[in-house]
Amino acid sequence: MNDPTSREFWLGRAIDMGLTTLDESAPEGVPSVSQALLSVTNVEVRPAKVISSDSPGALDEADRQWLATARSHSLFTEDGKFLIALSGPGAVGAGWICVKWVDGVKISSRLSHRKENVDFMAMSFDGQSLCAVTEEDSEYWIVFHDFS
Repeated sequence: MNDPTSREFWLGRAIDMGLTTLDESAPEGVPSVSQALLSVTNVEVRPAKVISSDSPGALDEADRQWLATARSHSLFTEDGKFLIALSGPGAVGAGWICVKWVDGVKISSRLSHRKENVDFMAMSFDGQSLCAVTEEDSEYWIVFHDFS
């Protein structure tokens, strides 16, 4: 389905990126995608890591730094589950997509191959940890936010 306002569209995008989608809803009490978006896009945000988009292998490095940050903040459940929201028209309305991490997936790199924005947010199942990649001018930012 090519309708960016449909949840099926965003599920398809997650599958295209190499993630395993799960037939689950986000747990009750998890911050909404809108709330999460505000925590990574306001003027007071300070990135955990910054990668120049002009440097060789910048997207691979953004993926490595995102994964390291996500792991260090226990974003994944023991079996690799987490919530993801991608960037684009209609994405906020689609809400969180439940996925399972697949070793070797390079989220930012996959998004860029589609000539799209590489921004995405990932949330822990308990709603405590948010780790995102955002594009800021000529940089990729790895942003972490603790909701606890």
